[in-house]
Amino acid sequence: MPNEAWTIEEVALIVADYRRMALMEFIGQPYNKAEHNRQLQQHIQRAHGSIERKHQNISAVLRDAGCFYISGYKPLGNYQHLLAEEVTKQLLSDPEFDRCALQAAQTPWQTPARTSFDNFRVGPPLPSPQHIADGPAFVPIKRDYLEREAHNRQLGEAGETLVVDFERFRLR
Repeated sequence: MPNEAWTIEEVALIVADYRRMALMEFIGQPYNKAEHNRQLQQHIQRAHGSIERKHQNISAVLRDAGCFYISGYKPLGNYQHLLAEEVTKQLLSDPEFDRCALQAAQTPWQTPARTSFDNFRVGPPLPSPQHIADGPAFVPIKRDYLEREAHNRQLGEAGETLVVDFERFRLR
């Protein structure tokens, strides 16, 4: 099925799988993304890379809705209208997902006790596409998780501490 569009059943399965992983991440439980991918391959007959990209598309839908996404699946735009609808149905309309995401957004940030700055520098962020592959533009339900997190004073203080520690490291 290399270039065939994803079916409703396939999309529903992968969004449900993403939901399980996201809930585990929100509450700080470990999980194995590769194992989730292998299990999905058995059910939907898609390649490893195809499943990875679809997980990234789900992250893009969540990002566009102003919601958290799984950190290991960076948003990849150009997603199906069908995918956006299924994410809204299974994730953005789910009270448990909403509760866990809100709790994750409001959890105080802590500065790591010891930080190695050896490989700390990264390049500037790249702009992300904001369009959908098929169908009219879809506007998912908006949530203010990121805005709530941005107002978290402890996050700002933790960031400032990290920057000061990094600058001290550079000056040494």
